[in-house]
Amino acid sequence: MALDGNIRELLERYNSVAQAQTEDSVRALGDATDDMLGALREEIQSKTMERMQGIVEKLGSGIPLTSDDADLVRLWVVGDAMNYLRREDEYQNWLRDLSRLAGEIAGLNRPDLNVDELGKLQGAVSDMNGILPMVEKYAEQRDRVARFDKAVAKTDPQSLKFLQGVLQHKIDSPDD
Repeated sequence: MALDGNIRELLERYNSVAQAQTEDSVRALGDATDDMLGALREEIQSKTMERMQGIVEKLGSGIPLTSDDADLVRLWVVGDAMNYLRREDEYQNWLRDLSRLAGEIAGLNRPDLNVDELGKLQGAVSDMNGILPMVEKYAEQRDRVARFDKAVAKTDPQSLKFLQGVLQHKIDSPDD
């Protein structure tokens, strides 16, 4: 499999994080996951290129997408987001954590906080700040898929031509 090297690298970086838990090892794992995501996108595009070229030709002729065509286009354009949303199962927990932290912060919302209470407030705000990027990523991916689905539902000639251009650009620039 063409992804073997990427998988091996990612797992080596993970082992480094598991052992050392340093900022540098975590950053290196992040780099390896970015590389892996790029390799996966390219592999998916490679395996479906012939079908996608046929879809681009259909769009150029003004022929609307079939359901199967739309599924493949969705995979090419927002497949990463769809697959993330399918797997992510912590979103509701993150929302509960945010609610709990907001309650803690509200309980400390008074002018006469002592140093210990200021530290508790600082910890709660810092914890909230750490959760927000995960909630934001989930919302961004969910909204990205929804915008795509709304856009691809349009079948007027101008929309089909625009979609054809987007897909042709992806074919011509596999790193995008």
